[in-house]
Amino acid sequence: MLCGEVLMRGSVVKKNDRWYVVIEDRDPATGARKRRWHSGFRTKREAQAACNELAAAMQRGDCLQANRQTVGEFAQEWLVTIAPTVRPSTLDKYQRDLRAHGLRHTWATIALQTGIHPRVVQERPGHSNISITLQTYSHVLPTMHDDAAISVAALFMLRG
Repeated sequence: MLCGEVLMRGSVVKKNDRWYVVIEDRDPATGARKRRWHSGFRTKREAQAACNELAAAMQRGDCLQANRQTVGEFAQEWLVTIAPTVRPSTLDKYQRDLRAHGLRHTWATIALQTGIHPRVVQERPGHSNISITLQTYSHVLPTMHDDAAISVAALFMLRG
């Protein structure tokens, strides 16, 4: 499929018990092949549908490219962009509200509370290992332990 001047292909791959979509295209600047993996599909049919949707989105230009930009970096970029359009007092309020350090912790806390795996949460704030994440956000984890215990107990009830 042609996306601008970039040849793009999509394929479906099975690994273990999951299906993955692989979108391949070429970097317009370097010509190097880039592969983007999208995971978590239970069936081949789901993966094929997702492959078609991703390829169409990329062709329309609707697909965001993955990057390593942190939430804090995005917030700083956003502040610079909106600075000319808001009053100085408003900009000052935004800066106080969006301190990168506080934003990292807020994001990590909310992510853990919504069930995102701690390994994924560890990467965004840039923690060097998962134990830092688990120690820092242990106040969020007690309810997660309760939820896990209830889920496992429900499994035993179904079998018994």
